[in-house]
Amino acid sequence: MMSKATRSVINIVRQHSFGIVLILASALRVGHVLALLPLPLFDHLMIDSELYDTWAQRIAAGEWLGGDGAFFSDEGSRRY
Repeated sequence: MMSKATRSVINIVRQHSFGIVLILASALRVGHVLALLPLPLFDHLMIDSELYDTWAQRIAAGEWLGGDGAFFSDEGSRRY
């Protein structure tokens, strides 16, 4: 038979399982990002990420409609 304390702990875990999983997943994600910090490529955007960042910065600066070109600009294809 389980003791009263053991049943109490099991009930708490059952009631708060979503929060426990959320906290563990967040801790795992933060740990992963912290492990990536020393890598040289962590600070530099590449290919699509750089293009999307440039695009987002132009939108944030007020250039909502873009230039005269197509919706997706040709900037990414110039590298190849």
